Amino acid sequence: MKNSIAMLVVFLAVGHTGFSQEGSQDPYSEKLVAALASRNAPLISMQEKAINRLGDRAAIGFVRHLGGQTPSTPQEVEGILFVIRMAFASPEIIGSEADREPKATSMLLTYLAILQTSNGIKQEIQQTRQFVEQQIKDYKLKQTETQK
Repeated sequence: MKNSIAMLVVFLAVGHTGFSQEGSQDPYSEKLVAALASRNAPLISMQEKAINRLGDRAAIGFVRHLGGQTPSTPQEVEGILFVIRMAFASPEIIGSEADREPKATSMLLTYLAILQTSNGIKQEIQQTRQFVEQQIKDYKLKQTETQK
């Protein structure tokens, strides 16, 4: 029962526009990435699929959500890293070719790396960067092989 209520709360907090891809009032899924980064509720498959299709737009959503603020807790940074990893977990399903290029993601990770955080968080940031780069490299290699 608690899980059902938690999922309903997340859905209402995120709203319908957070799940659509293009042409919505929230094209960078700012509400969705912010809700998932807080991880106050369990992740549902619809949210996971939406995040998997964002790619670089997830980082833009975080930048828009944070504005001029810095993440206030290590858990918030970990939540951001969790969503970024999800956003690049399957590059082949990312909504647009431009979002497969982690430009905003790279800038966001660089910003997070200069924050005053523990060495453990800094290591997670570096691992996330390596994960994203490897995912994109593997995707491009597969694309090249299928074009031959």
